[in-house]
Amino acid sequence: FILTSTRNVVDPFLSFLTKAGSLASSAESTALMTAGAFAEPGRVQELVDRVESSVQQGVPELVNKMALYLTNPVTQGILLKPIKANIVDAYRQMHELISREYGDSVRIRNAHQVQVDLDSFALSTPQGSPVSSSRRLESDT
Repeated sequence: FILTSTRNVVDPFLSFLTKAGSLASSAESTALMTAGAFAEPGRVQELVDRVESSVQQGVPELVNKMALYLTNPVTQGILLKPIKANIVDAYRQMHELISREYGDSVRIRNAHQVQVDLDSFALSTPQGSPVSSSRRLESDT
């Protein structure tokens, strides 16, 4: 569940990092990486934007779905912690690579900014327990 949830959000980053790592290990200079078609700045920016959208939409959706099946906020937190850590780690790796290889030509948030967002998703409902709106309505009646 944890790995699947992580991959659903940051798989494009993980795939890119794998390709970049293979290219960097086979080349004498990592600067050659920008010569690969998959690594053109425009394509990398599209990839970053796609993952950003996935974080903004997919993580809150995941939190709400978990709340449907897991009523205990502690259990939800236990499962969310490694998912969030994996997402932040993928961002950290991409941020380092982009800073080194692309400078300002590709925009990406740093890992701390992503961590703040992820933490806010888990705290966006009463008592820090993520609950869907339909579930809230049921409990209010």
